[in-house]
Amino acid sequence: MKNWETLEPDKYTLVGSHRYTKGRARPIDRIIIHHNAANNWSSEQVRDLWNNSREASAHYQVEADGTIGQLVNDYDTAWHAANADINARSIGIEHANISGPPRWQISDKTIEEGAHLVAALCHAYNLGRPQWGKNVFPHSRFTSTSCPHQLDVGGEDHATYMARAQWWYDNFRSKPAPAPKKEEGLFMALSEQEQREALDLLRRIYFELTENYQSRYEKDGVRSEFRDTAIGYALEADRKLEDMHANMLPAIYAGITDLMKKAGKKNG
Repeated sequence: MKNWETLEPDKYTLVGSHRYTKGRARPIDRIIIHHNAANNWSSEQVRDLWNNSREASAHYQVEADGTIGQLVNDYDTAWHAANADINARSIGIEHANISGPPRWQISDKTIEEGAHLVAALCHAYNLGRPQWGKNVFPHSRFTSTSCPHQLDVGGEDHATYMARAQWWYDNFRSKPAPAPKKEEGLFMALSEQEQREALDLLRRIYFELTENYQSRYEKDGVRSEFRDTAIGYALEADRKLEDMHANMLPAIYAGITDLMKKAGKKNG
């Protein structure tokens, strides 16, 4: 995490707008713990899975080396608990695994940084000291699943994870934010919420312009593996349309005209 007090992640790997609900219907009152059930996945891999083939999302991914990626902004509603009411009032944290079934192990670094993130979120949203079943819950509490496996009660890492979350909460040193500088300019004239919304929009535009989307073309039930950005697809469609106007339509018109002339001569 770049900044625990402001909750600035190591990187932003935001999912598409088709995989979360904008805004929140309820105040945040809990954190939901998940694991990937996939070996050593990055934030980008998790994002791409959700974007392309799974209607789900979470707010954070803690990678095997402790890197924290943000996939949905805290002020938006991620689809992670299989429960609309719980989604609206919670923050979901995914944790990378370093082995497959049956153990689904989690690295020490992931445990440490994930626990630190829980503590920082509890401070940021005034949830109180991290307590399992009070303000920190397993995914399995709200739907039929074994997630978060080793981080759940009875799992190899549960006790360590919660102990570290409580230690980080107890030793969290929050410094008052510096007074904002008086600067000129349109952006600085916006309120903090308006600045957040503008920044979110800029990130969304950047994502839409740079993300390689899988083609929707299918043949015999098999989808094409071709990928391109949204602007790439738009430019390609424009090229094909221009080619049709410049070449195909004149040729079709000429062919129809020729047929009509031949038909006229035959009838005459």
